[in-house]
Amino acid sequence: INTTVDKLIKELKDHMSVSEWIPALIADINNQSDTTTANISRLIDRQCIFEWASANMEDDFKFKIFYDDARADEFIHLNPNQPTDENEYQPFLSPSVLIQMLLKAKLIQLKEKKP
Repeated sequence: INTTVDKLIKELKDHMSVSEWIPALIADINNQSDTTTANISRLIDRQCIFEWASANMEDDFKFKIFYDDARADEFIHLNPNQPTDENEYQPFLSPSVLIQMLLKAKLIQLKEKKP
């Protein structure tokens, strides 16, 4: 099974556009629709995001997965740019937080600058 997973991850890394993937993930995670009443399905379970961040990120990073007025500038270009009252306690990621998580999970890597 690991060989299949490794091949899939390699295939995704080789052919995926990070500049298109990040907004798609943000849109899915930050979707404010109620999945119990709307015909909405998520690619990523928001509870898993908190559990993964708690287990894999350092210090209090897990709290960065939630919207914070003090970091409103990180969300300004998103639509929506803050959660609804009903989703106030659900993960709501900024692009920078998502990128940190994807780097930690080794799903993306920073390109080295060419001299």
